[in-house]
Amino acid sequence: MALAPPPPRPVLQEAEPEYPSSDGEPIADSSTQYEAITSISGEIGALFADDSQVSVHADLFWYPVQGAPREVRAPDTMVIFGRPQQTRDSYKQWDEGGVAPQVTFEVKSHSNSEANLERTFQFYNRHGVEEYYLYDPFTPRIYGWRREGGRLTEITPIHGWMSPRLGITFTQTEEEGVVFYRPDGQRFRAMVTVFREAVADKERAHAAERRAIGAQIRAEQAEAHAEHEQARAEQERIRAEHEQARAEQERIRAEHEQARAEQEARARVAAEQAATAANAEIERLLARLRAAGLNDA
Repeated sequence: MALAPPPPRPVLQEAEPEYPSSDGEPIADSSTQYEAITSISGEIGALFADDSQVSVHADLFWYPVQGAPREVRAPDTMVIFGRPQQTRDSYKQWDEGGVAPQVTFEVKSHSNSEANLERTFQFYNRHGVEEYYLYDPFTPRIYGWRREGGRLTEITPIHGWMSPRLGITFTQTEEEGVVFYRPDGQRFRAMVTVFREAVADKERAHAAERRAIGAQIRAEQAEAHAEHEQARAEQERIRAEHEQARAEQERIRAEHEQARAEQEARARVAAEQAATAANAEIERLLARLRAAGLNDA
């Protein structure tokens, strides 16, 4: 009797390794490098602020290969087209539909060695970055590479170059050094400048609002004063009408008094005239009686 084969041994799954989100190092080792990083990341972030499918990150760990936590870089700025804007502890490419950052920036520091810069270049070359820019704010100079034929190829000349993905233009002259221009032709600015301008704009807006409120209050006060003056004028008009009505009543009463006095005067004259006529008639009769010898007197 044949023996049954032993059951297959269970396949042990290796635990997923940890993918740190920080190496404990500062984002920059000088204020010059920090200002350059924040200027580049801030201006590019502002360019795509209204596009929900473009993510811009500064100093975020990028893990291109699952299970390989040592294969990692934290670009000073990276731009990912086709991935939603959201906060991330790190960018794990296998959790992001396999989409690699298309554009990366590095800002050179005093501590960067040529070997470290070469390793960074090879990392971006190996993992599909389309455009890579290295900016040295101390010289200042900028270098760029664009993917052609499956590998990153240096962009020469860089002066006047426009990024196909970002639409920003780089100029590099002896007079002005390196200048980044946005698609609208405006220069990139340091974030402290942007912040100060935003604060100044906010202050101007508040001042304009305060002026508008003050003007509204003054207008309301003027309106209330005008209404008060109108009410006072109406009261004066009513008082004048009352005075006029009282004067009219006084005039009518005076006319009545005058008419009554005139009537009484005419009555007295008439009575006096009647008395005079009666006396004259009596005198006439008495004279006739005397003439007839009938008067005893």
